[in-house]
Amino acid sequence: MMTRRGLAKTAYLLALLLIAVAPGAGAFEGTKANDVARFLAGMEPAADSPLAALTRDRAWQYHAHALDLAWAGLEHRRLAKIRAWSAAHLTQPQPVVLYMFSGPDFLYVDAFFPNRTIYVMSGLEPVGQMPAVTGRSLGSDLAGLRASVGSSLNYSFFKTRQMRDTLNATRYRGVLPVLYLFLARSGKTIHEVMLIGIDGEGKVVPGGTRDAAQGV
Repeated sequence: MMTRRGLAKTAYLLALLLIAVAPGAGAFEGTKANDVARFLAGMEPAADSPLAALTRDRAWQYHAHALDLAWAGLEHRRLAKIRAWSAAHLTQPQPVVLYMFSGPDFLYVDAFFPNRTIYVMSGLEPVGQMPAVTGRSLGSDLAGLRASVGSSLNYSFFKTRQMRDTLNATRYRGVLPVLYLFLARSGKTIHEVMLIGIDGEGKVVPGGTRDAAQGV
């Protein structure tokens, strides 16, 4: 039987309160999380973002083009069909969605259950920190990020070990960079990201502790 302490150590909680669920980075001080997410997703950040200059880098432009092509194919093959099925069959939506063992897979939970108020996602992978985006090693970092989401885009599921290995070889550690990418590509706006923990009593601990399950 798993104890409360053991449970806290084997899972984390991602409670995403997406205030702007309607369609609407870090090494740079003051860079907004939403700009980081858009940059990692191959989308233009705000014009006044410190990351705007890096969009002129050939590595980022290649990254943006590759993701545009991947998303166009994904939309045609899967996402449009999932949204159509959801609209036809899930006609009494609830405001809260619980997705166990999700990893960072916001892409498909949003396709099946769009426009919900709260998404609670849980998994065993480490959350990580806000991605530190710099011009140094940008090409390899973005290539690692693309590789980490490759199985999800191609097969609709993550290969956890592959995702961990590719991200650990870059500056983008944990599931947060992938989650950022999926949120931005799903048309969401990130207003705030806060590290939290859940202790052995099931209480939310701001900032987290060593013994608490981490989440954002």
